[in-house]
Amino acid sequence: MDPLPCQDCCSLTEFESNDVLYVVCDGHGPFGHLVAFRVAQSLPHAFEKHSAAQPEPALVDAFREAALDLAAFADGNMVDISSSGCSCSVVLRRGSDVLIASLGDCRTLAAAVSEKAQRVDFVTAA
Repeated sequence: MDPLPCQDCCSLTEFESNDVLYVVCDGHGPFGHLVAFRVAQSLPHAFEKHSAAQPEPALVDAFREAALDLAAFADGNMVDISSSGCSCSVVLRRGSDVLIASLGDCRTLAAAVSEKAQRVDFVTAA
């Protein structure tokens, strides 16, 4: 049996703009569960600060800010995360547009299903 806690975390955030941000993090290492949890929680807050901008730069800025927040969290709580981390998959739904981003060893697959449609459209990052 694996002695480590579950190292997967996710969040779903709907903003006042009606944008929806889906975040899935897969932690690695002895404190991967803390890293994944902190990133899944801080990334939406960071994105919200930059969301008025174009979505791609806003996500890049949000990833950077979440990384800085994670480092500050670890330092403030005296947690050595040097052997821990997480991969992160993000889907942003803005109106009828879907933007997929990921960092680390992960892939993202988004599916759109309609009650009237007879097919499922799968979208993945190139």
